Amino acid sequence: MPEHEDAINASCAPCRGAVTRVYRELRTLGYDDPSAFRSAVTVLSLRHPGLSREAYAGVAAAWIEAA
Repeated sequence: MPEHEDAINASCAPCRGAVTRVYRELRTLGYDDPSAFRSAVTVLSLRHPGLSREAYAGVAAAWIEAA
């Protein structure tokens, strides 16, 4: 994982909770996996602007998988 992604992982427990909660709640409401994942990635990108969409997706995927 690139260094800037490690900085998000290490410093943003509130974002981790928000990202995993958005994904989980949307899936519970019946949204398909890609839609719920895109929403979770968007939450992360709003809190930490300046990274690539792929970087956000990598971090969000790791958090969701670990949750």
